[in-house]
Amino acid sequence: MFSLHCSLLQCALQTSEDVEAPHATRAETSFAVAIFLLPTMSDTKTPTAAELKAEGNALFIKQEFLAASYKYTAAIEEDASNAILYSNRAACYMGLKRYVDAISDAGKATEVDPKYAKAWSRLASAHDARTPLQILHNYPRSPLTPLQALNAPYNSISAWKSAIAALPVDDTKMRTQYTASLRAAEAAKKRMETKPAKVYTMPSSLSQETPWVRAQKRRDQLSAISRVLYRLWRHLSSQTGLGNPVREFKQGLDSMSLLKQTPTPQGTMMVGKPDALTALSNAIMRDQRVFHITQPDFLSKYNAQAAFEAQRFDAWVSEGPDTVLEQAKKRLATKGWDAVRPALATTVRGYIMRGFLEDGLRQNRSGAVEFVGNALSLIEGTRAAWPAVSKDDRGAVFEWTFLQGVRSLYLDVFQHAYASAPGLNSNYPLETLYERADELLKDMTKGPAPADVTPSDVQLDAGFLLSFSAYPRSNALAMKGYYHNQLARIGSGRDPQVACDHLSKGAAFYLQAANCVPIDDEKHAWYLWCSLEASWRHGAPLKHTLPLMARIRIAIPLFKPIWEHSSSVLGHKVFDTALWFEEDAKKGIREGKYTEENPIIPEQFSHF
Repeated sequence: MFSLHCSLLQCALQTSEDVEAPHATRAETSFAVAIFLLPTMSDTKTPTAAELKAEGNALFIKQEFLAASYKYTAAIEEDASNAILYSNRAACYMGLKRYVDAISDAGKATEVDPKYAKAWSRLASAHDARTPLQILHNYPRSPLTPLQALNAPYNSISAWKSAIAALPVDDTKMRTQYTASLRAAEAAKKRMETKPAKVYTMPSSLSQETPWVRAQKRRDQLSAISRVLYRLWRHLSSQTGLGNPVREFKQGLDSMSLLKQTPTPQGTMMVGKPDALTALSNAIMRDQRVFHITQPDFLSKYNAQAAFEAQRFDAWVSEGPDTVLEQAKKRLATKGWDAVRPALATTVRGYIMRGFLEDGLRQNRSGAVEFVGNALSLIEGTRAAWPAVSKDDRGAVFEWTFLQGVRSLYLDVFQHAYASAPGLNSNYPLETLYERADELLKDMTKGPAPADVTPSDVQLDAGFLLSFSAYPRSNALAMKGYYHNQLARIGSGRDPQVACDHLSKGAAFYLQAANCVPIDDEKHAWYLWCSLEASWRHGAPLKHTLPLMARIRIAIPLFKPIWEHSSSVLGHKVFDTALWFEEDAKKGIREGKYTEENPIIPEQFSHF
């Protein structure tokens, strides 16, 4: 269990310059004052576990879950055999939506006291909350383990049964509640087992039309002179960013296919290459758009591979980031970095893959936010715990550039979670999205700390710079644009001027985002479109909107040869509106119907 990182109160006692005690040096005076103000060790009373528990309970009632968890942690340090403390901290983690930590603590409580019904119920509730029951029917029917598994109701069913068994015979109220929850979990299990898993595979007709295949064809068709020009152009082209992620994604799939599982009397023996998680997560961090499924058994193969790598490197498979960090410190003291580095890296990459798959394949937005958030917390915690440790010891996943990539991924899953349940009272507040985006931008503006600077003898490819600099920056700017656009819709309080101000700011942020990415990337045209739409909605004149329409027109023939059949192809249809409206606007100006000072807007965009 993680221990509280308490900061000690430090008192700076200074002696006045103009008043000095007679016959005493300045240092002696300061020491005397310190003795007078601070209690002696004999007078200091360490709070008991019961007192800390009571303080935690008071904070929990006020829904100050994080502060309450700190109190329970301190109480556990005083009494590690108290199941109620672990159960109460699990309840705090439930309130914080940290379901992995809640499962860990509730599980610990049931180990300490197997007859503690409330602990069993919290364990079951945490399993249910981690994956909403209404989407469980989409999950693959395959052996699952906590690190990589897309959660199923089996654990929850077992926990609910244990909770019911542990109840006093006369507690009919709780028995009724627990039984209802058990029935819901059993119904979800039945749906999952009777309805085939939905795994969407890429049609074979499109396998030769993917952006990476098209990009390679364009390179192969270049003449000798064109190749020289391409070397100059490639630093500004989205083609550059596709090469490495495509190769790494393929490497990950190849490694998964090599895994062999053999039943033995001692259990299943697995033999394979323990590098698939690294390759797959690297590919996703570089460019999520390279992810595609060509085989329906992808998820079962991935589950087996992740279990194999977790076992191979002794990774943490059921703990949250705080617990992982505390246990990593203990493991480091006894086994060194050679044992800790791969375990931490596998855990971080497992979090990333779990969050990415929850978001993209299952549309389980809360699960995606939790797991990518866990990866982010573990990376930040490790960097803070060992700031001066080299990359060779600490590992690549804790590098400054990798951190920015995970922050960008977190923005994506958080925005998806907000969009699934938008509004001023959303569980995923727009303010948090804006703050996270602003944090990323400020850190990138400040640049890496001296310890994170890449040595001069290491050459970074242009694709790497796109993946971990240009794209995260543009994504953060776009999220700030999204924030203002959403507030114009829901937060303006019916005040048109407030809404217009938000739309104006949103348009500006989207334009900055467009300027960060290559002109032949579909994102460039998309961000321009978002800026144009916001400009139309706040009534910008043609002198502002016509240049945006022109830039979209120029970008379309540049990105289509590569991105015409990307996963975002449906979004490309909006560009047609910009094309025909630009023609109409220019015609109207030529005919003297209006000037560039007029706010001429398509009808569908003339309102908020």
